[in-house]
Amino acid sequence: MAYKIPMLPFDKDLETKAVLKKVAAARSALAELKGAANSIPNENILISTLSLQEAKDSSAIENIITTNDELYRSDAFAKNFKSVASKEVYNYAEALRNGFEIVKLKGFISNNHIIQIQALIENNDAGFRKLPGTSLKNEQTGEIVYTPPQSYDEIAELMSNLEKFMNDNALSDSDPLVKMAIIHHQFESIHPFYDGNGRTGRIINILYLVKEKLLHIPILYLSRYINQNKGNYYRLLQEVRSSNAWEEWKIKSNYKPVINIENHDTVGLLAMDQKGNISGGCSTSGLAYKMHGRVGDSPIIGAGLYLDNEVGAAVATGLGELVMRAVSAFLAVEL
Repeated sequence: MAYKIPMLPFDKDLETKAVLKKVAAARSALAELKGAANSIPNENILISTLSLQEAKDSSAIENIITTNDELYRSDAFAKNFKSVASKEVYNYAEALRNGFEIVKLKGFISNNHIIQIQALIENNDAGFRKLPGTSLKNEQTGEIVYTPPQSYDEIAELMSNLEKFMNDNALSDSDPLVKMAIIHHQFESIHPFYDGNGRTGRIINILYLVKEKLLHIPILYLSRYINQNKGNYYRLLQEVRSSNAWEEWKIKSNYKPVINIENHDTVGLLAMDQKGNISGGCSTSGLAYKMHGRVGDSPIIGAGLYLDNEVGAAVATGLGELVMRAVSAFLAVEL
């Protein structure tokens, strides 16, 4: 039987005991993240860096693959991109930052804002779908697994209803995290655009957290987790449509912030204040978390991070022993 998208809010109470237990844990983690972000003097550094990583991972879900090397060697200001994929990733990052500025200024998320975000992602202004023929298929088999609304009038009506649900808290007293899960599923099911629905929907998630003041800047990014669990994510989306499995969608698609000490990139940060004073940091852990027999670069001053207020600063990443042997950061600054 075809899935009939319901109007919001639902009559059914979706805040079960199991869901609320997960919500409490997620709220605690978000509060901790928000507090940590508040301690950073220049939030723009964090936003610009993390938005590119989110753009890269969100685009990868749609099989738009680029590398960090291509990404950071591209020059967005000069429109000089190292690949088509890196251009699309930059479009996404720009859409995310633009959406954040809109929410910060306006305090709500309208359909016009959503259309603007999708237009930046796809670099076109087609707007909501007006022609029939859109369907969602299994990537491996080509089988049609879901057919979203085909009529422009139905799409517009459903999106108008979603817009009201997102912005009028009098319609539902559900926790914002529960509402975000409903909003995300509803948007994915409406599938209002010809392309870019997934990426637009993931931006809406983050902007909704900012709108509800669970975060003050868009720094919680879910796309890496979704990419690593893509099969389960799409299965749960479809099971809500086929068997009304809302509780499983809310619980098993729960995104938990996990520090993976075996698979993460080194993060380097250099900053200069208005008086020209330089400061820096590097997440490389030195003796901690290294494989047995390895040293890492932190014990040697000037290997992974070096600052000279009169000259400049450098932070290095790579195989710690090689960086240490060359004292690379020191040489980059002083030579």
